[in-house]
Amino acid sequence: QPGSVVECTGGTEIALSVVLPVYNAMPWLTICVRDMLKQQLDDEGALELVVAADGCTDDSLQFLQELAIALGSRRATVEECPPPLAAGQGLAAPDRAKEDGRSAPQSDGLPASSSASLNPALAQPLRAPATSDHPSFAAGHVARGAAAVSTSSAGSHAKNTPPQPVSGADLADPDPSPEPLTAGAVAAACRPEHRLLVLFYRTNCGQGAAMSLALSRCRAPLIAQMESDDERPDPFAFRRMLRSLSAHPAWDGVSCVASLCGAEDRVRMQAYLDWQNSLASPAQMAAGRFIEMPALHQTAIFRRAAVDTVLAPTGGAFRDGSWSRGHGGGGAPCHGGGWGGGGAPGSGREVGRGGLGVSGAGA
Repeated sequence: QPGSVVECTGGTEIALSVVLPVYNAMPWLTICVRDMLKQQLDDEGALELVVAADGCTDDSLQFLQELAIALGSRRATVEECPPPLAAGQGLAAPDRAKEDGRSAPQSDGLPASSSASLNPALAQPLRAPATSDHPSFAAGHVARGAAAVSTSSAGSHAKNTPPQPVSGADLADPDPSPEPLTAGAVAAACRPEHRLLVLFYRTNCGQGAAMSLALSRCRAPLIAQMESDDERPDPFAFRRMLRSLSAHPAWDGVSCVASLCGAEDRVRMQAYLDWQNSLASPAQMAAGRFIEMPALHQTAIFRRAAVDTVLAPTGGAFRDGSWSRGHGGGGAPCHGGGWGGGGAPGSGREVGRGGLGVSGAGA
């Protein structure tokens, strides 16, 4: 059952499930997947990366298929899924019987993607041009100049511990090559206890549908989410966050700081992150939610029970709303049924290189 502790092959407990919605995310997807699968948890706990490929028309699904083949059938599965009963409004019932007896991934090429889209967000206008930054900062509603912080050093910051300034370069990928990593290179970086589940729609159904699908197949009691053009280069980042969450059983989740990566000169997005990174206590985050999202969901780990409570009104499904923007391109906060402050089911438009580098310990 979702949220219970499950043993994978070899008897290792699945400690953390990571939701990763994907739409046309190459070449950055290769870095994101590598950074997830190289994470090292305490006691060699296992991480499962649950990818939902949403009608991709680039090489994203091909890369994921090749990676699954490289990892082998005991560690990876590729599975086609029927579209939602109504796009953005629930899911077709998942076949949970496959979870304990997953078949080997197929290597017969990419499935054809339907030209028709079921994505409800595509029928809605963007709330702002794709090149603009968040309107809260354009209007000066949030103070600028807050110091950026890092939790990438050893050990966790408690929420009331003053963070330390750091350069954004400290969180950059060590090899920011525009060329995609090969499936073989990513497989070689993957820790042996981790698992990969690739679910895919033939038709683009929207980020809300993709996230709902992935969440419905997560098996761990703790849930994280990643954007397909973001990076988490520190292999001990999740370990520190999990330790912080374990030390504070009253917390529903734990967040970490982020820095921009990829596209440069995003002054207003940098101001937003500076403000968000300055929120280092529960009280600051609680007050900050009246200004904007105090923690982007890709910076956080949440208890599955808390996620289920938030999504109970929609039957466990995320929503694609009229303010949607994309599956991660630009990192802008969007309206929708997200976790950790209201973020961000997206439109399914192609990803641009405007991601985040997320660091280690809880803030």
